[in-house]
Amino acid sequence: MSPCVLLYLLCMVPAICLLELDKLERWRLQVNSTLAASPLDTDAAAKYTAISMNNDDWLLMLEQALLVVVIFGRWLLPKGDLTRDQLSSLLLVYLGTASDITDFFSALNERTILPYPSLIIIVLVTWAWSIMQFGFVVTAKHDGHDDDEEEATPGNQRNSVKKRFAHLIETEAWGICVSLMMLDGPYAVIRFIMIFSYNISTYSNYFFLAKNVTVIMLQGYRIRALHLEYIEAKERKKQFIKVPIRYVEEDGETKLQPLAVSYF
Repeated sequence: MSPCVLLYLLCMVPAICLLELDKLERWRLQVNSTLAASPLDTDAAAKYTAISMNNDDWLLMLEQALLVVVIFGRWLLPKGDLTRDQLSSLLLVYLGTASDITDFFSALNERTILPYPSLIIIVLVTWAWSIMQFGFVVTAKHDGHDDDEEEATPGNQRNSVKKRFAHLIETEAWGICVSLMMLDGPYAVIRFIMIFSYNISTYSNYFFLAKNVTVIMLQGYRIRALHLEYIEAKERKKQFIKVPIRYVEEDGETKLQPLAVSYF
């Protein structure tokens, strides 16, 4: 976890949400005033709302700059316990995540969402929730050597639940769970609601809904593969059995000597 990134996001995300709400309110007032002046001229209303506004351009630049600052800021921060390979992988994950977040946030630029204030709030909350994942390190992988040493000590079965939780945190499964809970899962649900509940049927919504569902299926398959790999590793360790040791006197010194070592 990166406290600096989380603190930066906690300061910036509420401000961007308020600016976005103000922009959508101005757009809604423009649409209402234009339709009230000429109810039959819908093309004119569309052209009027599509004009470029300086404030909206600055808001768009601020939203994009937020993601850029997070990526470059994490690059410039001290690596801590991360290796260079893990840091480079983390930055690549951040880049792909930023692209998905930008695509999702573009839903607020569609005029069809203006009549639904509750949906706007839901989209903003989901966007704020997903962007918080930049504060987590999701690329650290466990090499498994510590597990070998711990399983060779007596009485370790009492800590099996703790070990499994630590195994989840220290492997690729941690990053997959974070992605499912904070990115692809919520995005798929919101896009499903937009299409089938609010009838906002656009090509981008259908495409990204299919993309999110596909990613969720692949991530679930990956978690299953990691779980099976973990079980197989434990079974291989059980095939190695050490027979109890004995004490041997040699040259006036007491030494430990294993009686035998056997394999199945």
